[in-house]
Amino acid sequence: MSVQKIMWEFVKDEDFIAPPWRGSIHNRGAAVDLTLVDLKGNDLEMPSDFDDFSERAKINYNCCSIESIKNRELLAEAMIKNGFRRIKSEWWHFNDEEFEKYDIL
Repeated sequence: MSVQKIMWEFVKDEDFIAPPWRGSIHNRGAAVDLTLVDLKGNDLEMPSDFDDFSERAKINYNCCSIESIKNRELLAEAMIKNGFRRIKSEWWHFNDEEFEKYDIL
């Protein structure tokens, strides 16, 4: 919650940061931000950098390489198969499907 308050001071955009008074799914321990890496630990190409608060972060952004779209969708497919949901504004963010049952920490 302390980090969320700091982030809200810099980015007051609810597409990317939940207001501290409402809390977020991260505050419930039911969200994860991640990417894909190769066997050597190198990040695979994605449509944007991680925590990029631009149009490139959105899951329907396609003005990028075919490789980055394939990687983004591979990540999404794996996460959805394992009980997570996507959000429209961030390709790297996934929520536990049952997040409502967890209290804000």
